Amino acid sequence: PPTPIFFLLHSPKTIFFYPARQSSQNKTHLFDNHNSSTESTSDDKTPYFNYTSLTMKKIIIDARLYGPVKTGIGRYTQNLLLALKKLPDFKKYDFHLIVNTADLSQIKKDLGKSFTYHPTNISHYSLLEQLVLPQFISRLKPDLVHFTHFNKPVLYSKTSVITIHDLIKHFYKGKKTTTKNPFFYWPKYLIYRLITEINIK
Repeated sequence: PPTPIFFLLHSPKTIFFYPARQSSQNKTHLFDNHNSSTESTSDDKTPYFNYTSLTMKKIIIDARLYGPVKTGIGRYTQNLLLALKKLPDFKKYDFHLIVNTADLSQIKKDLGKSFTYHPTNISHYSLLEQLVLPQFISRLKPDLVHFTHFNKPVLYSKTSVITIHDLIKHFYKGKKTTTKNPFFYWPKYLIYRLITEINIK
């Protein structure tokens, strides 16, 4: 599947954009063992995000959208986690997953005991996601949270990474860009823009 357009590393003081990249030697290798910085490298002038360069230890990944049933985002999340557990430095970090309760059995079958799982029934695009999920995450006391979709709760202000998969909604708008009921399009579009604007500032 195509890699996401960019990662957004967000902390209370600093925001960095890291375009996603693929290794020239292995197209499924999502993260290399280079330092994550804005410094250029000899073979690639584009900075990119790298978990293994972080000094943080406890990392939570929002995997509520997991697997092909959850379309491209779910497939991305699944492949990310399968690749992540194979990295040589993986065991140096304490990885936790927030997962949909209904998906827990399949995720454990795919990933085994490589991660610590935190099941929840908080669904995407819901009010609970915005109001309750920040408390759910804060109780876990992570050093870093990776949200695999744009809808990071706006009330969660601690260090996090957001993956933005598709910027079509940023550059194109109107009823020609959707197959859904036009009556619901504009409210949903405005909410999308509001959440993304808040989260990337």
